[in-house]
Amino acid sequence: MTHLRIHAGPAYKAAADALREQAFGSHADELETSRMLVIAPEHVHMPHAAATPRGPIEGPLTRANAPSGSYGDPTLATREKGERLIAAMLDDLVAAMKGYMNRTA
Repeated sequence: MTHLRIHAGPAYKAAADALREQAFGSHADELETSRMLVIAPEHVHMPHAAATPRGPIEGPLTRANAPSGSYGDPTLATREKGERLIAAMLDDLVAAMKGYMNRTA
């Protein structure tokens, strides 16, 4: 096993689709910020969170396109969403490991 993309597994995708309120996003957005509220809440400063003023953005993510550094809407993030997203990631991880173990047994 060389690559394990638990943020792209079926359980995570289903949870993200069910929880996502933002129209677009990918960096420091609603979903990433929600996960960080669980993993390292001391590094999340919600009073400073700001949605990308427009989107989707063409080209690279720069301060000109996204002054806050986020691409999406981190103001929609919650710890509860983060808990559900991380649980889904773990479900995908367990499924991937079981599949790997069955192939190598």
